[in-house]
Amino acid sequence: MLGTIRKQLVKGVLMFGLFKKRTPKRPRLVGIQYRDLYEAPHDGGKPYIYTWDLPEEPQVGGRVFVRGGSGKSVPAVIVDLNASRPEGYTWDELAPVFRYASDEELEKAQRKAERQADKELRDEQAWLNMARRAAGLPTPGRARKTVPDGYQELPPTDGDSAPSTAGRYGNVWWRASKIATRLGRPAEEVETYATIARRWYAIRDGNDGRESS
Repeated sequence: MLGTIRKQLVKGVLMFGLFKKRTPKRPRLVGIQYRDLYEAPHDGGKPYIYTWDLPEEPQVGGRVFVRGGSGKSVPAVIVDLNASRPEGYTWDELAPVFRYASDEELEKAQRKAERQADKELRDEQAWLNMARRAAGLPTPGRARKTVPDGYQELPPTDGDSAPSTAGRYGNVWWRASKIATRLGRPAEEVETYATIARRWYAIRDGNDGRESS
């Protein structure tokens, strides 16, 4: 009788163990930034958190595709391998990383980045050539008649204007001096742009020697 009771107790313990509720395994979390495949990550800022269920190991800098705000697949870059679940979100609300970018996609993105870099350099050089001509400096070849996208029209090199306008004029010429410095243009060119900028800044600040009325 005693032996039978013991067997029943053991059987009950085993049965309880079989049906004991287990803590669900949580997926790994990674932090990403939405970036084109050829774009470098931003410095700082909070990453977006996604779950990682892929067979490959995640790597910082890895280029992946995730679900974007529109619901479509968008490119991204991994920036954090030890992310935590954001406050206010349940596990079911976190979207998964879809996949790594393929070698073909990365090569195509690299070629696009190189074309973009070449275009930006040509635009910078063209704008500076327009600035040289506007400043009265010798300019070989033909300068563009319209400024490239992302660049301001070149303001006058002298004259008079309201202080606020003079400040804007000075900013354009100061930008030209900075770009000329970065591209290794001759010192004469750099200083010409800077001198024009300082003249406009003097008008902006009321330090141009004019008598106030």
